[in-house]
Amino acid sequence: MATLENIRKKGKLIAIVIGFALFAFILGDLFNQGSTLFSSSQRDIAYIDGDAVTIEEFQKLYNEWEEVYKIQSGSNTIDQNTTKELQDQVWEEILRKYILTPRFAEAGIDVSDLELAEMVRGQNIQADPTIRQLFTDPQTGIYNAAAAINFFTNIDQSPEYKKFGIYLEKQMRENKKFSKYNSLISKGLNVTNFDAKQLYVERIEMVDIDYISKTYDKIDDKTIKVTDKEISDYYDVHKNEYKQEASRDIAYVTFNVVPSPEDIESSKQEVESYKKEFSEIKLDTVLNIINFVNANSQNKFNYKHLTKTELNDSILYNAPIGTVEGPILVDGFFQLKRSIEKKELPDSVEARHILILPDGKKILDMKAAKIVADSINNLLKNGGDFEKLAIEFSGDEKSASKGGDLGKFVEGGMSKLLDDVFFGTIVGEIKVVEAKYGYHIINVTWRSALKTKIQIAVLDKEVIPQKETISKFFTDARTFSANAGNSVEKFDAELNKLKLTKKIAVDITPETEVIAGVENSGTIINWIFNEDTEEGSVSEAFQTGNDFVVAVITKIREKGIAPLEQIKDVITLKVITEKKGDLISKEMKSAYVASSDFNNVALKINGTTSVVKNMSFSMNRIQDIGFEPVILGNAFNLAKGKVSEPLKGYSGVYMIKVTSITGIADINKVDVSNDKKSAEGRLMFKMSRESYNAMKKTVEIEDLRYKFF
Repeated sequence: MATLENIRKKGKLIAIVIGFALFAFILGDLFNQGSTLFSSSQRDIAYIDGDAVTIEEFQKLYNEWEEVYKIQSGSNTIDQNTTKELQDQVWEEILRKYILTPRFAEAGIDVSDLELAEMVRGQNIQADPTIRQLFTDPQTGIYNAAAAINFFTNIDQSPEYKKFGIYLEKQMRENKKFSKYNSLISKGLNVTNFDAKQLYVERIEMVDIDYISKTYDKIDDKTIKVTDKEISDYYDVHKNEYKQEASRDIAYVTFNVVPSPEDIESSKQEVESYKKEFSEIKLDTVLNIINFVNANSQNKFNYKHLTKTELNDSILYNAPIGTVEGPILVDGFFQLKRSIEKKELPDSVEARHILILPDGKKILDMKAAKIVADSINNLLKNGGDFEKLAIEFSGDEKSASKGGDLGKFVEGGMSKLLDDVFFGTIVGEIKVVEAKYGYHIINVTWRSALKTKIQIAVLDKEVIPQKETISKFFTDARTFSANAGNSVEKFDAELNKLKLTKKIAVDITPETEVIAGVENSGTIINWIFNEDTEEGSVSEAFQTGNDFVVAVITKIREKGIAPLEQIKDVITLKVITEKKGDLISKEMKSAYVASSDFNNVALKINGTTSVVKNMSFSMNRIQDIGFEPVILGNAFNLAKGKVSEPLKGYSGVYMIKVTSITGIADINKVDVSNDKKSAEGRLMFKMSRESYNAMKKTVEIEDLRYKFF
């Protein structure tokens, strides 16, 4: 199982596809027994282009991949945060299936077993990020084809191997299909010579302008009168600009459950009960102390030795070794501390090593590795060159390339076994140390000054609220919910009466994952989008982590075009800005007719005048102005010396005059091959990143996951 163990060390897989354990567990029997509890439509978790995705399909995907996650992670449990993350990954997998599979079939795209074999052998490794990630040596960055081939060759040796192998093959096929599809799309992409010339001109041609500007904020909003008809007319013309997804705003209050004095005393007594046995373990059996801590403490034993300053406990530091202190309350934990060792140690060391690893070939096993390590040790004692021997023999390729140099490090960066050797070895001494997978030949080349350090064993337990305390807070939250009724006004009144802090969350959608300050927000989000939840609805008391939360719906926005009533304030500001633009344009034009001098015009209208040099059409922002495409568009369509009409932009109104044009004499004589190549590269890169999202936008997706979890 060494291969799987190495894979586990890689961390999370790319796009691993797993589902929602708790929900699947609850519903599993209902579905398997053909329960009629839910109607067909009630079991639909989504609609993708009209096709229903059922909760059974979602669960089936979970059933297929739950074990894959457990195999890869080495864990039999999934916490709530991971569950949420994995739910989203399952959803993405389903989306990709419904969006991409028909397109693959239409294009006749498939992946053969021979292509899979080529990917495993590394002949097409760039097309398969999953395999490249799992079987690349982290020290060298080189893909290990032999390890991948060995894994798939022995796929039937255990159920774990087989399930994991099937998962990898599936990922490889899907990755390759998508790669082929993108390749087909890329064949249809082209940057013409005409396009390349245009890009060249946009980059090279320069224009200088003088301009007059007056920003909208120079006119007080209160001076602009807006009628309801003007607001309605603007909305009718621009309503398609105000499309929205379904969203909600809420106000909420949290009841933070904290331990009572009785809870604190109970926790203290629990830790006190360990004190006698903890004190009686003999110091010469330190392993027993470590095991006792690991078996009974909330936090595992920490091997690091501490200076007096780091320990921050002068009494224990100066007490005889073996002294037990506590229980003491530290950061919400009651602790028992016992000193177990005091010695002179450096803070940091510099060292080098040669790692002799059995490879099953030249070095058959650990016994052979020991012989090689002893031989190298003898060579070193007789004047052998450590750097050359490390380069030739060390299995740690990263340090071998540097003559075995590990650099400077502090205690705790390696295993306890190696830390003890490195920090307990004098400078210049060479030692051979047996480790789990091979033998280390160690040489400490430098160490910092020795300090008196102490090692302590800490047994701790967190102080947590007990059942009675939790029940009290729940009662408080439930009473608040009942008194708040079903209106925002009653909710606010109850908050003020109890002097509680009101919190706000806006623009919550069914896809929202986190509400600030609310652990495991899914339950509240489900309630927010429940069909029976209306504006002004007050929730029951929801338990989230260690807290209880009560919320009220303050605003409901449905999917579609936002109604005028909802965005009237926004539309009003738009109309005010348009009317300001009309006023400024009129006064600017009138002032220019009276005097064509820009300085006089600016003075008369309380505006400003300035200059922009070397402006190209490819610019995103204009010096001292910012993003104003109306200026760019007009500047490159005006002849030299010509003055534009007043131009209404985002920030104000502008009048521009072109003072200089630096153009290209004959674009047909310019070599634009580099522009063409660069543009094609950008186009291909954009396509590879955005092709799937572009396809996704063409599909009608109704996501109903919030009804289920």
